[in-house]
Amino acid sequence: ESAYNTLHHTSDRLNWLDACFSLGSLNIITGHFTDAENYLHQGLKVANELNLPNYLERAHLLLSDLHKKEGNAAAALEEHSISDLYGNALRKTRNIHRITNYRVNYEKELNKAELNTLTAHYKNVEKKKQNSINVILISLLFLLGLFIILIQNYRLRIRKKEAVLELEKLKSGFYVNISQEFMTPVNIIIGLAERFKKNLFNKSNNNYLVDLDILSRQSENLYLLIDEISMMAAVQENEKEVNKINGNIIAYFQYLFECFSTLAEAKRIEYTFSCNVSELYMDYVADYLRIIMNNLLSNAIKYSTENGRLSVDVNCNIMNKVCKVEVTDTGVVISEKDLPYIFNMFYQSESERSKQNGSGIGLTLTKKLIEKLQGTIEVKSVVGKGSRFIFTLPIKNEDMIQKEKSITIHHSPLYDTIAAEETQPQQSVNREIPVLLILGENSDMNYFIASVLREKYDVLLDTNGKEAIQTANEKIPDFIVSDVIMSQMSGYDFCKEIKNSGATNHIPVVLLSIINTKKERIEGFRCGADAILPKPIQEDELMVVIDQLLSTRRMIRDKYEQIMTNIDKRNDYNDVKNDANIEFLQRVTDIIYKEIDHADSIIEILASEVCLSSSQLNRKIKAITGMTTSNYILKVRLNKAKKHLIKSQKPIGDIAMECGFSDFAYFSRSFKKEFGMTPTSFQRLPHSVN
Repeated sequence: ESAYNTLHHTSDRLNWLDACFSLGSLNIITGHFTDAENYLHQGLKVANELNLPNYLERAHLLLSDLHKKEGNAAAALEEHSISDLYGNALRKTRNIHRITNYRVNYEKELNKAELNTLTAHYKNVEKKKQNSINVILISLLFLLGLFIILIQNYRLRIRKKEAVLELEKLKSGFYVNISQEFMTPVNIIIGLAERFKKNLFNKSNNNYLVDLDILSRQSENLYLLIDEISMMAAVQENEKEVNKINGNIIAYFQYLFECFSTLAEAKRIEYTFSCNVSELYMDYVADYLRIIMNNLLSNAIKYSTENGRLSVDVNCNIMNKVCKVEVTDTGVVISEKDLPYIFNMFYQSESERSKQNGSGIGLTLTKKLIEKLQGTIEVKSVVGKGSRFIFTLPIKNEDMIQKEKSITIHHSPLYDTIAAEETQPQQSVNREIPVLLILGENSDMNYFIASVLREKYDVLLDTNGKEAIQTANEKIPDFIVSDVIMSQMSGYDFCKEIKNSGATNHIPVVLLSIINTKKERIEGFRCGADAILPKPIQEDELMVVIDQLLSTRRMIRDKYEQIMTNIDKRNDYNDVKNDANIEFLQRVTDIIYKEIDHADSIIEILASEVCLSSSQLNRKIKAITGMTTSNYILKVRLNKAKKHLIKSQKPIGDIAMECGFSDFAYFSRSFKKEFGMTPTSFQRLPHSVN
């Protein structure tokens, strides 16, 4: 009852209903039917308001019990019927809810099974998809690996092909160089032999001893070259029997050093030898050391500049049983990128020092011979200091080696001998006959060519391309003959320098090449060469080519003279106006016109304007026109005067002054000498003025 009273005024109606119906049921049992009915009707009213079927069923069922206790059977039955209706409706609703729940659960289970099936199918599809992706990735990786392998194989084949081509190129260069080495002495020997046959009965020839000396030297060079090649082949095949001797190796080094003293002196090289001991007896192979020192010293001298230094330092360490030899020069350095390959067979670089015209096996053979002697060799090269070759030999003394009695080896000839003064034609310039400049590194070949040409020409000789350019600029020769293969400057580069110089571009150049191919000839002509002759040189062919080129040059010179001094014939100038010599002469003529009033200093003005010395200007103008600078200036002025006399009736004295002649008598004599009549007579002649 307290719960009833407590909950009556609250919003908790359900618990209040429970309390209300409980009080009603209790009052029915206790017989307080009025209170019970009151409680039940209150609960029934609230249950109806809240539409609570289960409470309505309970309320009517309790009312049925109440009426039954009161003895009112009809009311009890009615209330019981109403309670059954509510109960049936409630059970029906519950059944519907239960069935609905069963159906929902059933469908949920179906959906769950379907979901599981779909999930399994999805997982299976994803697994297959992943497997496909894995297969594709593996295939791609396989194809990528295969592609990389194919690329690597392709690159390897390309590298092998390039290596083969490079080897073939190196071999070709080797054969060219070795052919050059053979061709030079053979050419000289054949040429001198032919001369001996022609002059056999001419006892007035005083050069027989010189020719015989050259024949002997070139024959020995040829022999040593063949010996070096055979030595290289033998060392590679290990077939050469080593002939060791036991002797004073210091004395032998000094002997080999002295063999090159003449060559070093000729190039004005400071040539020194030093050793920390006076003598050292040990085992060595004389032939090996001769080739080693010849190669190192000849290369050092070849690439040393004049007034340079070359030293041979021998240091013997008795305790460590090592003999160290250093060959140091201050010449052209070896580039850093070439140092690792300098001893490789057939290796050639583009650096100045490596452009050798030798056999190309010297340093390779040197290294192999030192290794055969169980020694080592290295090279150091620093810009500004030069190059240093250092090799070591083990100090050995074996009882089985025969003792050296004395040094009896013949004097080693020099590979690139600078001919002695008696073999050099005099370097003077006689302008009564054409002047020829001969350029080549082999002095004997230069002497041979000079001996062929010196009867008809005044000959100048040079063994260095850069010095030859200086000689050409100073002497302005009429003709140049140059070898193609040279170390410091090739014949092609030399020809370009000559043809690109305003002072020398008119000089004909003949190149001598051992490589007589279309490519080489095209290269020579592109450089401006007028002719390219193959080696071995044929005397008659060389003479004919030079004569024809000089004859052509004379005809061109006559044409230049007509064009540039006869200013009336401008059409002739238009025909050849792109010619460099015509442009030069036209420039000189324009300067003469501009400076016509400065007669006393016109030559100096001309030289300054064209950037030449007065002597160079004189030689160039004479080479082009056959006239000296003074004569050319005079002729230009006379032609200008002639033009004025044709077009004007001015006083002759005024015309002479306008053309740079301050002395009328001199003008009159010069005009008459040039045109065969005096200016007065020429002016009176009828002229057609264009």
